[in-house]
Amino acid sequence: MPRNDLSLSQAALLMQRLTGAPKPAPSTMNRWCERGVTAPNGSRVKLASRRRGRYRYTSELAVRNFLQAMNPPSHEDADAELAAEGL
Repeated sequence: MPRNDLSLSQAALLMQRLTGAPKPAPSTMNRWCERGVTAPNGSRVKLASRRRGRYRYTSELAVRNFLQAMNPPSHEDADAELAAEGL
């Protein structure tokens, strides 16, 4: 993981800013790191993190990847991208 680590509280604020949803609770962030959550396609997705001492850290890239896995593009988005490319 890159050295630009985020604490889970910083990552929660980033998620709030990126999604506009309420800030996830610390216990939720820990659960997403440890056990993950079921994605819309049925796969299990975890928020990539690592422990340093008693604290857990993640990165902006890991948060973005997690959010992307939890919110895959819809068929309408894919159709719009193909139409924009003339396909």
